[in-house]
Amino acid sequence: MNTLKIFVITVLAFVTMSAQADDVLDGQIEAFVVRADADGNEILEDASVAKPGEVLEYVLTYTSNAEAPLQDIVISAPVPSGSEYIAGSAQTDTATSFQASIDDGQSWQAEPVKRTVKTETGAREEIVDPTEYSSLRWKNEVALQPDETRKFRYRVRVSAGNS
Repeated sequence: MNTLKIFVITVLAFVTMSAQADDVLDGQIEAFVVRADADGNEILEDASVAKPGEVLEYVLTYTSNAEAPLQDIVISAPVPSGSEYIAGSAQTDTATSFQASIDDGQSWQAEPVKRTVKTETGAREEIVDPTEYSSLRWKNEVALQPDETRKFRYRVRVSAGNS
């Protein structure tokens, strides 16, 4: 049976801040398999291995160690190879601008993500299916206060045929 090994390093999240020191923000990444209990309620179980078709939820948690509010924080995370982003699953507990990339973070767009497709008569824009997203990011619209913690979540489905 094919499985996808879940390594936290595969979803290493990147944080960028304007002129901020690296040690002012603590980050943690957790991966969970989304399952149902006996009553059909959704539960999250720690993930180390996932099978094709299973849904994983990644939770990125950041806490400020700064003495002053942190401005302009951007949290970025890849959609791991061998998985597909689940549309609408990106969530956070603060005001952000959510963006996605289809080129491994070289360019970013708010949803719906579009691309230009060449045609025989010129070009046209088409909406990209969220399963094609390669990276996600949240631009925080509110400063992160000292000792404040924020969580960022998203889900992916493990693609068939991964090992």
